[in-house]
Amino acid sequence: MAEAPLAQRWFLGYTLLGEAMSWQVELRRVRKVFDERVVLRDLSASVTAPGAWTILGPNGSGKSTLLRILAGLLAPTEGEVVYLYNGTRLTPHQRRQAVGLVAPDVALYRPLTALENLRFFARARGVWASDGELLNWLERVGLRARAHDPVSSFSTGMVQR
Repeated sequence: MAEAPLAQRWFLGYTLLGEAMSWQVELRRVRKVFDERVVLRDLSASVTAPGAWTILGPNGSGKSTLLRILAGLLAPTEGEVVYLYNGTRLTPHQRRQAVGLVAPDVALYRPLTALENLRFFARARGVWASDGELLNWLERVGLRARAHDPVSSFSTGMVQR
């Protein structure tokens, strides 16, 4: 008889029978670069479960990028993330069964710039603002300096603003 998938054998760090399990996540010299922008630099850490952790940092510091890497949705430029379950390294397939990420999503057109997105959505709502007015709105949320950069280069916090 085939063994039940890993995701069916655990819930919040405990087996269905109530026995504590040993989870460990190791970040080994993780680095992530987008174009020429270094987002994560030589990040190493080891955490165990069950437990709770907080990732803190200002907008653009790489928090969402780190979460995407931990969930296996984004590959690090260098380094690796290792998942251990009761001391055994998980295969990529097992990790996909056991790890997920639920994140807020903002529907913007990633190839367009911040200004182009703002112009598009303003006009879609019947607002015909000048570029000067739109730039003032970007200034109010701290993004005027990035007005002509594609949204694809923005951090999650910048997109949410």
